[in-house]
This record gives sequence, C-alpha cells and structure tokens, in this order.
Amino acid sequence: MILNLYNVQEDNNVINKTLSNPYQITIQPRKDFDLIDPVFILKGDFSDYNYCSLPELNRYYFINQIENINSELVSLMCSTDLLETYKSQILASNAVFMRKIQQGDYIDSNIEKSVNKTITKIMGSVDVTDQSTLVLSTIGE
Repeated sequence: MILNLYNVQEDNNVINKTLSNPYQITIQPRKDFDLIDPVFILKGDFSDYNYCSLPELNRYYFINQIENINSELVSLMCSTDLLETYKSQILASNAVFMRKIQQGDYIDSNIEKSVNKTITKIMGSVDVTDQSTLVLSTIGE
C-alpha cells in the first residue's frame, strides 16, 4: 500500500487543501491497523511533513505528532481529515447555510476547561409519516 506524505499550509477546517512537497512510501499495514487514527512507524526523518494520504483507501490524515522511537525509526501519529476524506460527498450535498459562522458558534475549549452534558432520550407517542428525518432538540437547565 502507498502512503503519500505532504506539507500543508492551510488550516484544518479548509476543504481542497494544497498538498505540497509530496513523498511516497510503500507500507505494509498490520491486521490491527486503525483506519481512523493510524500510527505509521517509518524509517527516516519526516519532520517536514504534517499531512498524509492513503490513495488506495481514499483517506486523508493530519500528522498530529512525530515521535522518535530510536535513531532510525519514527512514529507518525495521525487523525482523519474528514473534510478531505469525504470531500466529494460534502461538495455534492445540498445543504443551505442561513448565515455565516459567527464568534461563539464553536466551543472555546482547552485542558483547563470542562463541559458536562446530560443527554436524556425521551420516546414520544407520535408517529412521523413524512419521508424526511426530523430531530427535536431542547436545551434547558
């Protein structure tokens, strides 16, 4: 299987990233290969790379951390780039955005902050016969 390594300058939340400085390696994944958050153990120096792809599986990954195992081997700890992996489905979707993203739309979180959520599922007695999917959410104290 081919692993392509790249250097990407765009932010993580950008679709159609520019993949520069490509480098190709042949790898042999093990049976317990994690498709979502893979760890690649490679021989060489890959500190110039922050992004990779597995073209055979049409998967794209951020390289989150590079750790030296010994003088020859390094471990690339990766996580899936959902925007690039599912780019064609996202671009083909018919979603309509009613407004632009505003400050406060995303949670500001770090190691010192914590958010606790209690989710309760209540089954109702109403049958929805329409073909569309409905989600009812309520937020309260």
